[in-house]
Amino acid sequence: EKTSSKEQKSLTKEKFTLRFLKSFDIFANLRSLVSPRKSGAFDIFDGIRTISMMWVVFGHVYNYQIVIGYSNIHDVFAPNGLIASFTGQVIIGGEFAVDTFFFLSGFLVTYSLAVRLEKLSFDLVLKVQNWVPMFYVHRIIRITPTYMFALFFYWKIGPLLGSGPFWYLMNDENCNDYWWTNLLNINNLYPFQGGVAKQCFSVSWYLANDFQFYVISPIFIIPFVYKKKIGMLFCTIILLLSIAWTIIIVKEDNLSTFLGDGEPARKFQEMFYVAPHLRIPPYLIGMLSAMIWIYKKAHSPNFKVHKNIALILSGFAFFLLGVTCYGSYQGYQKQFCSGSDTTDCGSYPNVSQSTRIAYTSLSRPAWALGIAIITLLSANSQLFYPVNYFLCHEVLFFFSDFNFYFFFLI
Repeated sequence: EKTSSKEQKSLTKEKFTLRFLKSFDIFANLRSLVSPRKSGAFDIFDGIRTISMMWVVFGHVYNYQIVIGYSNIHDVFAPNGLIASFTGQVIIGGEFAVDTFFFLSGFLVTYSLAVRLEKLSFDLVLKVQNWVPMFYVHRIIRITPTYMFALFFYWKIGPLLGSGPFWYLMNDENCNDYWWTNLLNINNLYPFQGGVAKQCFSVSWYLANDFQFYVISPIFIIPFVYKKKIGMLFCTIILLLSIAWTIIIVKEDNLSTFLGDGEPARKFQEMFYVAPHLRIPPYLIGMLSAMIWIYKKAHSPNFKVHKNIALILSGFAFFLLGVTCYGSYQGYQKQFCSGSDTTDCGSYPNVSQSTRIAYTSLSRPAWALGIAIITLLSANSQLFYPVNYFLCHEVLFFFSDFNFYFFFLI
């Protein structure tokens, strides 16, 4: 028996070594990329991921140019530039693509973990020391090596690859002091003031938030595995508390999501944009959506809403997405404010204080709710067919495999 046990361990080690070496096989990886996928309930995620990443790239092209400066500034900024147009709101709305990724992360983490835990007795689930450490280690191993390579390349190699009057901006001096915060996934929390501007590798604020949400996700998933309705209720309560907290902070501190609102907009970027307790609602909506789907599959696997109701829900989802993306239009019809002077500039002449508070506080949860409705209708084969066909297309599936790597290139 001892010999058999040793042989089993040796065989397991050999399998692991072989799998590790095969992961560097370029031909096997290429075949994996181009091979047809197996159809599943959440094929729509491939299209949503791909379109969202393209949107992020599009928005960053605009934002990074602001750092250098536009020679045709009047053609870009309000009151007569591109972003003052209805079409230009697509640029401003690109920030909602980040909330889409938060939603997807929350949904997939909840679905994958809850399905695995449901196969165990609840007594084993409560023995968190047996599975939670590996739950975290898996995430660290999967993300950190690529993340640290990209950060090092950006910090040390990138500045050496070009020249010119603005190339010095590639030298991110924040990394000299704060690179370790990225390694620990706390770069959205420390340094405590300054928002993205004070961080090393600024785009990585998203990864820090996503990791922190991942760390606390078992707190929501374990109650759901115990009693599904209790888990969904708990997640809903925390979601509503987070939204309420956001409304209070936005009102008390006079924050504004409108980029042209001077000091209130700057404070919003510092206090809100990267704060996990204020950015978590889309993630919680993703978690709650996964719980609803698991509950539906367990209790009413063949349930379908009436086709007219499905059509109304599809319309309502796209209404939410349209309102959140284009709802800021009136706030970009005046020239940008300078500092704390908000007289006849920014969103202030055209947007009331209550509307500004509502849009700043609720636009991201509303966007995530729209994505949630689309996701659940698609999984139930009831989403408006042309939309579902487009978002599940094989071409979008191919590009979705590269999303994580595109993230580090933008």
